[in-house]
Amino acid sequence: DRLIEVVSARSKCHLGHYFGPGEGYCINASALNFIPICLDSELKSEFGLKALQTASRPVSWRCQDSSEGSTPSILLLKSLLATHGRFESVTLGAGCFWHVEASLRRLPGIVSTEAGYAGGNKVSPTYKEVCDGKTGHAEVVKIVYDTDVCPNDMLFDCFLAIHDPTKVRAHGKHSHIGQYRSCIFVTSAEVEHAARSRLEKCKDQLGKEL
Repeated sequence: DRLIEVVSARSKCHLGHYFGPGEGYCINASALNFIPICLDSELKSEFGLKALQTASRPVSWRCQDSSEGSTPSILLLKSLLATHGRFESVTLGAGCFWHVEASLRRLPGIVSTEAGYAGGNKVSPTYKEVCDGKTGHAEVVKIVYDTDVCPNDMLFDCFLAIHDPTKVRAHGKHSHIGQYRSCIFVTSAEVEHAARSRLEKCKDQLGKEL
């Protein structure tokens, strides 16, 4: 599961990561050009493209409701988890959602992860709209987990460890729009209490406001 850093051959700047032949690349949006689907003939010839969709949705690595979740073994696992599991869900933002998802999905007790956007002013924004700063969304990952295997404290401690939670509007060239900001969205009072408790402990350890 080792990540391979992708750098510019010319400037040696960091561009993103390569996760392997089955999982592909995660490249920073600031290193990409968005090409509209309706190009004139000259631009089409220049880019060598017939058409390119600009509206895009992230596709998560692990989700029990995906098309890969219909095999007998997965169906049996779902049934056992539904019967015996004690599930909670939380949505976390800590920079690029692929990085967050790749890091936290390795924890024991993680049932499913789903990358997306939250905290903005539009339903179902495109990636380009988010990157342009038009919607105010943050990149986030919704995590469903079994609290008997992955306690709240462990999940939030790992979440705080994989990024710098003291950054007000987060990292990189998109820091001014908050696309990569640190954020937590909860669905229950128990999870909120656990999150606030670990945030306070982290603040005390770092000696900084989060």
